[in-house]
Amino acid sequence: MKIIDPHLHLFDLAEGDYGWLKPDPPPAWPDKPQLRRDYLEADLKLPSPLELEGFVHIEAGFDNAAPWRELAWLERHCRRPFRSIAFADLRQADFAEVLDRLQSYPSLVGIRQILDERAAELLSLKTVADALERLGAKQLIFEAQLFATDDESVAQLCRQLAANPELRVCIGHGGFPPIDGGRWVAWQANIGRLAQFPHCAIKCSGWELVARRWRPRWAEQVLGTVIERFGIERVMLASNFPLCELATRYGELWQWYCSLPGFTETEREALCSGNARRWYGF
Repeated sequence: MKIIDPHLHLFDLAEGDYGWLKPDPPPAWPDKPQLRRDYLEADLKLPSPLELEGFVHIEAGFDNAAPWRELAWLERHCRRPFRSIAFADLRQADFAEVLDRLQSYPSLVGIRQILDERAAELLSLKTVADALERLGAKQLIFEAQLFATDDESVAQLCRQLAANPELRVCIGHGGFPPIDGGRWVAWQANIGRLAQFPHCAIKCSGWELVARRWRPRWAEQVLGTVIERFGIERVMLASNFPLCELATRYGELWQWYCSLPGFTETEREALCSGNARRWYGF
């Protein structure tokens, strides 16, 4: 079975900065030192009969002052088909110039600026709204990383989606579904609000960011809810490599994805490669 992994990161510590991997800056994970090494394309190993056909590289903090350097590095070193989501600060006055420079790299398909707890604040800014409108006009994707348990953050993103029907938005890591059930109803309702926009898709990954010892039954429940709201054609399974390896090995995660019960072969192909192929333009 062919896999297109639509959310992973590669690190080259000799070339990039990766300030977030250093001891002092957040996130303050006790196991963060495990990640401070090179992760290259050769490390993306899947057991037979799975085959990695391609991947989408999500910016990893290579050089946020000059984000085109990460794309240049990727295009020099990667051999498989891949697409790039680059960093760019949506708030900056030179956003248009940065975007033009990034677009000189053929692998570019979109932009990510991590929103997280500041999503509502950032998405309410006119400079951010203008930047998102520019992305839509250029047919580029915005990768939205935010907590779908936060009503105001989702309301602001819905406002941007309504104002920009040309802007494709992909929600990362399933909108961080809660594992303890305390905010499950809010997450569920907000996922439904986002799903009403046909130009919005969602990736299920980053389970380890919610809980290192995440439960497969919980992840299956998340996936079922997301598919119920978005429809199978706008849902993708992804790894978040190498962070996934804080909880489970890359190959084992994809083996689990490909063995999930209750899906036809056509549906499984859509979740594991077909939707990513179409969404990211492979």
